[in-house]
Amino acid sequence: MRKKIILFLLAISAAAGFGNESEKVHIIKEIIINVDGHTSVNAIRAFMKINENEEFLSSMDLYNVVDRERQNLINYRVFREVKMNLEIIGETDNSTEWRITYSVKDGWTIVPIPYPKYDSNTGFRLGLKTFYDNAFGTMTDLYLGLGMNIGPNKTTGEWEVTEWSINPAWNRIRLGPLLVSVGYIQAYETKQFDSDDSSEEFHYGYYRSNVSIGSSIPFFRTSLSYGFSMSFNMQYNYKNYLETTNFHEEPFSFGWNHSVSYGNVDWKENFRHGQSISLGHGISPVLNPMNNQYYVTNSLSLTGSFYRIFWKIFNYYASASTFFTFNGQGEGDGSGLRGIADNSMSGDWGFTINNSLAIQFWRLKGVWDAQIHPFIDIGLSAPYEGVDINRDLRVGAGLDFVLYLDAIPNVVFRGMIGVDLGRYAWDDIQKYEITITSTLHY
Repeated sequence: MRKKIILFLLAISAAAGFGNESEKVHIIKEIIINVDGHTSVNAIRAFMKINENEEFLSSMDLYNVVDRERQNLINYRVFREVKMNLEIIGETDNSTEWRITYSVKDGWTIVPIPYPKYDSNTGFRLGLKTFYDNAFGTMTDLYLGLGMNIGPNKTTGEWEVTEWSINPAWNRIRLGPLLVSVGYIQAYETKQFDSDDSSEEFHYGYYRSNVSIGSSIPFFRTSLSYGFSMSFNMQYNYKNYLETTNFHEEPFSFGWNHSVSYGNVDWKENFRHGQSISLGHGISPVLNPMNNQYYVTNSLSLTGSFYRIFWKIFNYYASASTFFTFNGQGEGDGSGLRGIADNSMSGDWGFTINNSLAIQFWRLKGVWDAQIHPFIDIGLSAPYEGVDINRDLRVGAGLDFVLYLDAIPNVVFRGMIGVDLGRYAWDDIQKYEITITSTLHY
C-alpha cells in the first residue's frame, strides 16, 4: 500500500506540481540512512549503487532506482524492517531536488545451529552450522560448517563415520564494484552410484582440500550480471570400496566456472516474486601424476526460475535446468530431485524440472511463518551412449515443511519427505527420501 501511495504522489507531482516534467532534471541531493542496531552506515552506503547529486530525467526514473535499492536491502535478509521515504527539498524551473531516507532495523544474524540431521542419502549427520550474516555490522557474511556423516559400511554392515567436513567461508566482501566470496573445505568424501547393473556401480572415498574465490559483476543498473569463481582442488588417499574398475581419480584439478544471469527474484516477506535465467560454463584441467594422465573436463548448464505470489498465502515457484558434461564422470545427479536418492542417477547429460507451491498456513506476526510446500520433480540423467527411460527418467513428489523466524531473517528451517514415484514398492524404505536442513531446495 505504501508503494502505491508513493507512486500516486509522484504521478500527481509530475502532472501538476513541478513544471514541465520532460524538461526538469530530478537530483538526489541527500541520502540519509537511519539504523536501529549495529550495522555501519558506511557499509550500507558501500552496498548501494546510488550516489548523491545523481540526476534523472523523470521522477519515475528516480523512484524506480531508489526503490530497487530498498528491495535489495530486503533481499539481503538480515533486517527485520526496511523503510524508505522520498521528500522534495528544493526546486527550480529546471530541477527538483530530493532527499531519500532509508530506515533499517537489524535482525539477529549470528546463528549457531548444532544439529543431528537425517538424510536418507547420507544417513545421520552430526554437525554445527554457524551463520554470521552482516558480521559485526559490515554487510559481509561469515560461515563455519562442521559435520560428519554416520552410516552403515556397505561391506561389513557396521556403522562408522562415512564422511566429514570443515568449511569456513567469508562472503560478500566489497572490493570496488565487486562482491567477493572466499572459502576453504577440508573433508573426507565418498562418491557412489547404485545400479541394477553391478558393472555400472561405483563407490569410493578420498580426502579433499579445496580453496575457492568467486564474485559477481552487475552490468550497470540492469538485471544482467556476470558471475565467476576459481578453485584449486586436491583429492588424495583414495579408497575403492567395491574394487571395481569404475574408479575415477582426480588428484589435482583447477576449476573455472562462470555464468551470465538475467532477472531479479525479490523477497516479499517470506515469499518470492520474479524470474531469472542463467547460462553457465565450467572448465577444469585435471592432472594425475601417478599415471601421467592429463585431461580437461567441461560442463554447460542452462537454468531458469519462476516465482509468483497469489491470494497472499500462496507462492508458486518452479525451476528448470539442463546440463551437459564432457570428459567427466556424472554422479549424484539425483540431488536436484526431491524424493530421489542422490546416488541413484548418473549421466553425461540431462535435465531437471522442479515445481512447488508454498502455502502459508500459520503466520504469527513478529514470531514465525509456518508453510507447507507440496512438490513434484522430474528429471533425466543419461550417458551419451543412449537413453534407457526405465533407468534414466525419474519422478519424485512429496512435501517440504518450512519455518521462518521473524527475529532471524537469514535462516530457514526445512524438513522434507519425498517418494520415488517410478521405483520400489511402497513398503521398501528406498522409495522414500527424508531430509532435515537449514536451506531451501531452490
